Formats: sequence, structure tokens, C-alpha cells
Amino acid sequence: MKTIKIISLLVFILGSLSCSSESLKRTGYETLKNIDRLQCEKELSSECTKQESYEDYQRKRKEIEDF
Repeated sequence: MKTIKIISLLVFILGSLSCSSESLKRTGYETLKNIDRLQCEKELSSECTKQESYEDYQRKRKEIEDF
């Protein structure tokens, strides 16, 4: 568990050094989504939520901001 977080953080940091702002946001979102999925699988839960795509997440955020 702790190893996954450390590896994810390192990948995120290294990726952020060479990425655009949008790419950085996408990478961060995908990293957190993958950590959540791994934790759910580790707990052997049958109630793992389906993760929405980054595009869906951004669309919902824009709708909320425009409201």
C-alpha cells in the first residue's frame, strides 16, 4: 500500500517535470484513480465504484462552475 503511493508520487513528480498543465492534471487524476482501484481490489470489495474518465470529470466540473 505504502509502496504503491510512493511509486505513484514519484511517477507523478517525474511526469510533471516534462508535461503541460493539462497533461499534469490528467496524470494526477489517472494516478489517484488507479490508487483508488488498487485499494478497492486489495480489500476484495465487491462494491468498487466505476471510475469516470478524465473527460467526464472535467465536463462535470465545468457544468458546476458554469452553474
